[in-house]
Amino acid sequence: MALDLSTHSQRREERILHQPIFLQEILAQLVQPGARYVDGTLGDGGHAKALLAASDEQSKLIGIDLDTEGHARAKQELLLFGERVQIAHNTFANIDEVVKQAGWESVTGILFDLGMSTHHLQAERGFSFKNQGVLDMRFDPTGTILLPEPTEIYLKRIARKISAYTAKDLLNNLHEDELADLLLTYGEETFAERIAGGIVQERRNGDIDSVPQLTQIVLRAYPGSKRHGRIHIATKTFQALRIAVNREYETLQIAIKKSLEILASGGKLAIISFHSGEDRIVKHRFRQAAQSENFTLLTKHPIKPTFQEVKSNSWSRSAKLRIIEKNKSK
Repeated sequence: MALDLSTHSQRREERILHQPIFLQEILAQLVQPGARYVDGTLGDGGHAKALLAASDEQSKLIGIDLDTEGHARAKQELLLFGERVQIAHNTFANIDEVVKQAGWESVTGILFDLGMSTHHLQAERGFSFKNQGVLDMRFDPTGTILLPEPTEIYLKRIARKISAYTAKDLLNNLHEDELADLLLTYGEETFAERIAGGIVQERRNGDIDSVPQLTQIVLRAYPGSKRHGRIHIATKTFQALRIAVNREYETLQIAIKKSLEILASGGKLAIISFHSGEDRIVKHRFRQAAQSENFTLLTKHPIKPTFQEVKSNSWSRSAKLRIIEKNKSK
């Protein structure tokens, strides 16, 4: 029987909790009796809380998150569910290991809500150009979880020296052409070469280590006529660095492969993405899996947020949801 949370009040911290996206769509697809869920990007626990509340008491959930600073908030939100919840400090690229350690043989529902959370935007680790902070951008502030090997040769070079490199490390160690390639590859930044040139010029005066410093470099690189668009001109630069620092593309590809392997018969994998680079990976991997007889693509076209959801949560504007199901054994 589903739990009624309307009378269950919990203490909220001063920071605003992340508002989960596509909540009704996720519940409609993943909830089933005696479920075994994995929320690979636990965050503040919004999706996890809703899944458990809508499920019977035999259903359990493992929440995985690299960001230890968010664990306390998630635990508070999920306190009601007691031993039905486990929280792991790890990357969802290791989802198979986490599930095995929990003693589970398979999983009925997996969710990845990619990118940043509201918490990251409020943290002073360089995720947002709106905050004063250092250019860190690591999801794992401890730097203790081993991330997948980076794809790009120049990132491999940095990783050999600094395994848990930060945005500051990349800005101050990459060559100009490498910086331009990074901004173009991970941020699809039109003015990648101009920004890379500005970074190299700026660091002749010393290391680039603060958010305002990087924001000003981007501002100077942009032509005056291009500085006032729908999104802030520094958005793509910050996105590119964050993706490279956390090896997000490499992590996502590994996580999808492992998730499909550990899904139970009739189990589903749902992924929410926020930009074209992420969505391309999900789309390609899902279509590849659906070519076999083992999986069925439940979303030939991605689900997009309704007008009402965007109105109540502007964060959802660019979100896309794709879902794939492991076919039941005959």
